[in-house]
Amino acid sequence: MARKYPLSEFIENADEIVRCLADDEDSHVLTRDGKPVAVVMSYEQFQITEKAALLAILAIGEESVRQGRTKPADEVFERLQKRWPAT
Repeated sequence: MARKYPLSEFIENADEIVRCLADDEDSHVLTRDGKPVAVVMSYEQFQITEKAALLAILAIGEESVRQGRTKPADEVFERLQKRWPAT
């Protein structure tokens, strides 16, 4: 379960809180006026989270290919170039 800290408390105790990150697998949610504004986690936990996200994206792509939802690469690149022209 993610722990919550007001941003001001995190600023005052950042060194201690960051040191604790190595000892647990929880992320820490920083809040401003009671609303979440940022998440702090250990680098190891970040890598695990990032890898899980990439694997999920890959699974979605593989499922799209299995279902035949593909387009020729030249069509995709042409569409991308129209949307984001090189400067």
